[in-house]
Amino acid sequence: PDASAQQIEDVVSRINAVRGDAFAKFDQTAEFAVTPTRTIVVKRGADLDPPGIAADAQGLRKLTAAVDAGEASVFRNKSTATLDIRKVSGPADDVFAAVRSGFGDNARLDVDLLSPGSDRPAWRAAFPFAVADQQRVDQQLAAMPVDVFNVAVGSRGTIDGLGVRVRNRDTAYQDLVAVITTTGAGSAHALDLS
Repeated sequence: PDASAQQIEDVVSRINAVRGDAFAKFDQTAEFAVTPTRTIVVKRGADLDPPGIAADAQGLRKLTAAVDAGEASVFRNKSTATLDIRKVSGPADDVFAAVRSGFGDNARLDVDLLSPGSDRPAWRAAFPFAVADQQRVDQQLAAMPVDVFNVAVGSRGTIDGLGVRVRNRDTAYQDLVAVITTTGAGSAHALDLS
């Protein structure tokens, strides 16, 4: 858990050398713990890229040093990259800033953020998620006349999914229309609203 980036690369290279093609016909996964005290792991399928795993380990360490997350993991394969952050005690804005700091402003990741037991919504945000887009989304959420428990931000930096709870039955229709209007949803910008 305290290994340097070079040590991580060396271990991954050794794993690749030892396994060779012996398991090529099998599904493969690997997990690398990157901190000594919390569940912070880098996950991969069969493709173990030493520099990529070391970079993700460093990114996770930087992220979890900046935000209090009980669990965090990053999984990459040839087609996806997902950063899963759970048991977070701070605001989403701080987490997103830490993601940018740890993985870079142009990181290509889907970030899942869950703060169980809190009044904050769960998030799924496609990165890069620019600060200006984040500020606009925050303003949109603050303007909504409903309780938001789930937010999805797509690759264009716009809200493309919301889980909401209507506060008042008598104004439910108007409140939902306001949500759709606030997000700018329409034929050019779909919104999955539940």
